[in-house]
Amino acid sequence: MKLRESGMPEEAYWESLFDVGLILSRMGVDGELGDVVELGCGYGTFTIPAAQRISGLLRAYDIDSDMVARTRNRTKEAAIENIACFRRDVFADGFDVAIGSQDACLLFNILHCEEPVGLLTEAARVLRSGGHVLVIHWRHDPQTPRGPNLDIRPRPEMIVDWGRKTGLLVPEDTVIDLPPWHYGLRFRRAIRILFLCTGNSCRSQMAEGWARHLKSDVIEPYSAGIETHGLNPLAVQVMAEAGVDISFQRSKHVDEVKDIAFDYVVTVCGHANEHCPMFPGKTRVIHVGFDDPPALAKGVVDEREVLNIYRRVRDDVRQYVESLPESFRPQ
Repeated sequence: MKLRESGMPEEAYWESLFDVGLILSRMGVDGELGDVVELGCGYGTFTIPAAQRISGLLRAYDIDSDMVARTRNRTKEAAIENIACFRRDVFADGFDVAIGSQDACLLFNILHCEEPVGLLTEAARVLRSGGHVLVIHWRHDPQTPRGPNLDIRPRPEMIVDWGRKTGLLVPEDTVIDLPPWHYGLRFRRAIRILFLCTGNSCRSQMAEGWARHLKSDVIEPYSAGIETHGLNPLAVQVMAEAGVDISFQRSKHVDEVKDIAFDYVVTVCGHANEHCPMFPGKTRVIHVGFDDPPALAKGVVDEREVLNIYRRVRDDVRQYVESLPESFRPQ
């Protein structure tokens, strides 16, 4: 990947074009952030004040050795200890940090590159679940004093579309106004969760439906089974009573989703927990058992009593999903 029209003007003039404090505040760069990566440190315009706000280490990358040297010098002059600057072609080689290790990635005035989806995907790769990609760019306005040619300058809706195409990033809120010349966008790293049970018929289907209904801003939900027993019509019925349509979902074998990089696999029955397959990477497997409605309803004649069994489990599953993703965090 290449960055188009990447020349930098004189330092003092460059820094006069930004209200750095306002931009960092509105973008949510504060002490809640731990480790952060930044692509394009420039003169350290954002690197230094951002590092002073966060609680972890800020790793800044730039392809230009002069920019890296200047940022290092300014870091030393300011006696800041939580900045590490690297000369690296991130477009070609990626960030040299562990997968899922960063709280945020700063992509400031950089997404007019030739492969923006690829860059956003790399940013998402290094984020922890729920971490953020923070993007600012020049407004698509011929009156701006700097910025790439309007032919390659992205509009906000283009960047939102690129983020969605990664399959990993969820746009937050609306476009953030960053006067005098910029706008900002925040993307959250969606948490990919697989709800796994024996037949992907009832409990895991309910969990997928509730997660999509209640938590679509932070969770990308899937469900599957060790076997496939078909979608349980009573599960569909009681979920519909609660305003959640799962009729379009289908029973899937876990092999169908084996190539998806899940952050968490939640087994919702004992059999699935005992026979849960191995998942690659850092997937965390958690067991949360729920009663099996078909087993409990076996032999029950009263249809109302049967439905009440399904409703109780439905509500138990909802209560659990409502606790996500916070309940994943160690106490």
